[in-house]
Amino acid sequence: MLTPPSNDDLQRQLDQLKAQLDELSRRNLSSARISSGGLVVADGAEFSVLHEDSQIWLLHVGRGAGDRYFLTIRRDDGSVAYEITTTPGGDQYWTMWDRAGNVVVADDAAGTGLARPWIPMPTTTVLAESLPTTASAAWISLQSTGWVIRQQAYSALQALLLSTGGAVGEARYTINGAQVGAVMPIAANDFAWQSIRTAALPGTQNSYLRVELQVRRTNSAGALGGVLIATQRATP
Repeated sequence: MLTPPSNDDLQRQLDQLKAQLDELSRRNLSSARISSGGLVVADGAEFSVLHEDSQIWLLHVGRGAGDRYFLTIRRDDGSVAYEITTTPGGDQYWTMWDRAGNVVVADDAAGTGLARPWIPMPTTTVLAESLPTTASAAWISLQSTGWVIRQQAYSALQALLLSTGGAVGEARYTINGAQVGAVMPIAANDFAWQSIRTAALPGTQNSYLRVELQVRRTNSAGALGGVLIATQRATP
């Protein structure tokens, strides 16, 4: 037969529960570590990281217009650095901002490519009479990118080559003075674009490099000319 707890036993248990509640009420989540599983913010709740002095939202994830979620990352001065937000039409896009509030780069809400910056398309002279030419039998640089910063691992190269007066010769690309790829033959009276070639760029990120188009004449008549278009790309 079970013995019912005495009043003293009940009082002792109540005191223990009260002590535990008091301890829990004094605690706050000033430091926590999740070693497995994960942290879930659900049911419309929002997540923020505030600057300890200014109380600026440095990081905020929550619901914005039309109940669409957004993400904002701010610098400690309060300026927006990165944001995922929603257009009036309901499509989401991401944006990176400078401190002055100008868009540095953003994807297009239509779903393809960049909205900013607008990428320029390189142009070059194609009028035969305006192309630089030479009658040199030694390699001569006709066009150069000058010293530019390496931002990608590869370059796509294309040349428009010209022969005048029956000249025969060769053209080549050089990077930092070293030939890349095979020479391109130039037949008498040629005037044509060459196939696009891809070349690995030497050096490291943000190092300087120079791409040039060179030609040399291998017979004794006329002159050779050409122009170059070079763009950087991430893959071969």
